[in-house]
This record gives sequence, C-alpha cells and structure tokens, in this order.
Amino acid sequence: MRLQLPTPSLRYVATALSLMLSLWSPASATTVMPMKIVCPIDGQVFYARQIMSVTSQGIGLDFKPLGSVPAPQPLPQCPGNGFVMYKASFTSEEIERFKAFVATDTYQGWVAQHTPYYLVAKLKAEAGEKIGAVADALMQATWEVTEPAQYRTYAQAALAAYEQELAESATTDAALAERRLTATVMAGELERRLGLFERAQRRFAAIAHPETLPQPMRRMVPQQLALIARRDASFAALQPEPGRPGP
Repeated sequence: MRLQLPTPSLRYVATALSLMLSLWSPASATTVMPMKIVCPIDGQVFYARQIMSVTSQGIGLDFKPLGSVPAPQPLPQCPGNGFVMYKASFTSEEIERFKAFVATDTYQGWVAQHTPYYLVAKLKAEAGEKIGAVADALMQATWEVTEPAQYRTYAQAALAAYEQELAESATTDAALAERRLTATVMAGELERRLGLFERAQRRFAAIAHPETLPQPMRRMVPQQLALIARRDASFAALQPEPGRPGP
C-alpha cells in the first residue's frame, strides 16, 4: 500500500506558504485521524496520526508554519526499530539498504537521542539523496526542539548542509535559482539564530533587492536585516503584509 506521506521540501513550503499568506484567512481546526501502517523494515503493524486539515496563522522566518498546524508534518516511525517513513514508498533496494543501516548501533543511538526529522536527514544521506534534501530535513528538525543546546546542534548541521549545497550548485544555472534563493535565506536565518550576525548580514544584503524576490521572501529579507542590526537571535514570525490580517 502506498502511503501519501511525503516530506515537503522547503521549496514546496515556500511556494505553498506564499500563496497561503497572499490569501490568508482562518482555516478550520486541525483534524487528525489514525492510520494503519506496516513497517517496511520489519513488517510490524502500527498506527500513526494522519493530518487531515489544519489551522495555520502565518510562518516563522525559518518557514515553520504557525498556529495549530503540526510543524513539521508528523511522520510514521516504526516502533520496533525507529525507522522513519519519510516518503510514500521505498524501492526493494532502498529497503534492503535501510534494513542494514537501521540495525546499526549508530542509528539506534540516534533513535534514542534525536528527533524524527534528524533521523530523516541521516536516512536521506545514507540513501545518497541531494544535500539540499538533507539540509531541509535538518532545518525541519530544528522546528521539533525547544532545548537550546539541541537546537544549536541541529541548526549548525543544517547550516553546514546549506553551505555545502550553495558551494556545489552552479550560480549560472537558471533552473537552480529558486532553490539557491531558498537555501540562501535558510542559511542566513540559521546564521542569525546562531548569533553569526556579520555573516548573516552579508548574506541577506547580497539579495536585498525586493523587486526581484518572490513573496514571502520580499518581506523576510528587510525584516531579517532589521533583526540583525539589533543583534536579535530569537525566533521571529514573518511580519504580515500591510493591510492584511497577520498571525
């Protein structure tokens, strides 16, 4: 059975939230239903939450949706081995590879210490997925934690992954322009949150051309520069567009 449980990329999140914010209106309350799942690693049957509808009231500068919407999207995690089912289906080759990987002491140690999306990042890296996909999972892992030391660990890992992605991608490739912009904004947000204000200021100043930026980044960049000028490393919600209801 195919499960419609994809991990949204931050590119998709940015596009969807841009539309959501341009047409913002309160949604119905979050609705959750149980779903029967078979773990592809060991065949164990278990139940997990499926989000049917949500209420969202804006986003953070890290693209985390705000309101009653669970963020990041809950993913089924096999109770017997900690494998996180981060996409709808896996090939037989992937399953065999993950069976060996999940059985290692290293992975089981991560299960005991880390969040599901941190594990997703490790699984994607093991599967040889693009570094941008790993970076997005690590960014979403930062949404799962409130403890400062753990946030810092995840934020540093996500920043390193975004920097690697930016270093490896061709700046002249138009097809990568949107993705590079998302990675740049995420790297700058992480630098600000980690107190790396000079680096964050240089990064955002380099793209501070509002007429060329899509929403919601057109509002994000000036807000980021203002926070950096104040040496503010705290979480911040995206300010609402003038004349529209905000979070």
